[in-house]
Amino acid sequence: MADKPDKRVNLRGLIDMCLINAVEEIDLKDLLLFFDAKVSPQCPLCQHDQWEVPSSNGMVIGLGYISAICKNCGFVRQHSEDVVREWLKENA
Repeated sequence: MADKPDKRVNLRGLIDMCLINAVEEIDLKDLLLFFDAKVSPQCPLCQHDQWEVPSSNGMVIGLGYISAICKNCGFVRQHSEDVVREWLKENA
């Protein structure tokens, strides 16, 4: 009986590949411009309007998406990194 190929994903390698392929970080200030222009500030679950975006030194690294977390109920919303970058290219 022939061996079946191993279909397990090397998660660490996948994460490293995503980080290597990340074009550039997004400045948190620019991301907030996008949110102000395009996104309702209220959480769809609890109507709270304060969000946290995971960042490092004021820079956001997206891996295809950017997350924002409601500081009240913990709801997580995600935004396409490509859409954000395209809007910033045209508007910032």
